Amino acid sequence: MIATDKTGTLTEEQMTVVELDAGAPREALLAMVLANDADGEASAGDPLEVGLLAYARAQGVDVRAERDAHARLETRPFDSAWKYMRVTVGPDRVSYLKGAPEVLLDRCALLPEQRSEWAAKAERAAGRGHKVLALARGDGEREDGLTFLGLVMLWDPPRAEVGAAIQTAQAAGVRVLMITGDHPGTARAVADAIGIPAPAVLIGSDIETLSPEELRSAVQTRNVFARVSPAHKLKLVEALKADGQIVAMTGDGVNDAPALKRADVGIAMGCRSSDVAREVADLILLDDNFATIVAAIEE
Repeated sequence: MIATDKTGTLTEEQMTVVELDAGAPREALLAMVLANDADGEASAGDPLEVGLLAYARAQGVDVRAERDAHARLETRPFDSAWKYMRVTVGPDRVSYLKGAPEVLLDRCALLPEQRSEWAAKAERAAGRGHKVLALARGDGEREDGLTFLGLVMLWDPPRAEVGAAIQTAQAAGVRVLMITGDHPGTARAVADAIGIPAPAVLIGSDIETLSPEELRSAVQTRNVFARVSPAHKLKLVEALKADGQIVAMTGDGVNDAPALKRADVGIAMGCRSSDVAREVADLILLDDNFATIVAAIEE
């Protein structure tokens, strides 16, 4: 079986903002620009962050001027362990955050009905296949009691050739699993679009609580895994191998290395992998394309 990342492997990794739902759009745009490590002028960096900057510019934001006026004083980089990024900027020492809606909503000072309303909006957008980000702000370096700024919906289209490649793999007896850090609704919508059966999605928090035997049973019927961290990937590989499967696993980050090494075939992404991931991998995809994995199996 092939356990594959979604973004950039099954999809084009060309993130386009399709909607900003914010009560104060100007401040939400500022958060998109400041809580962002991409290079606005060279359009270099994480495709998601490049897409956020492109949208902000299209709305009339001068990215360089705003960054010059709000110098970064401190940062907490995004990590799958906490699922958000924070920057604290001058001159007023204000923090801006972007991250998973379910995480930031819990950190914002909202009434229960407001929190439920925003969470429902995020669920509906994810159900349409959109990647959903939440934006928030706070005074100083605080990460709780925040002011919620809104939701950003992005679209990353599936690669045109992926659906046929998945059909080819399945016809040859190769099961395809999708593993992603995205919202489970987004994962299910994309899986449906490209032909991966997804009657139910297993999320990272479930993987943490299941016993090895329960996880081994779960992976026999689940094909889509969402809100997954590199540590969860390793647990999935071990559960699949314990079930007697021959497992190919894709990855690109330093923290993916244990899962790549443990898999029968570790596959690193040639365009974006860390050196560590490349070193432990058995196969390097020069085009980061799922269809190439299927062609390699055929050969």
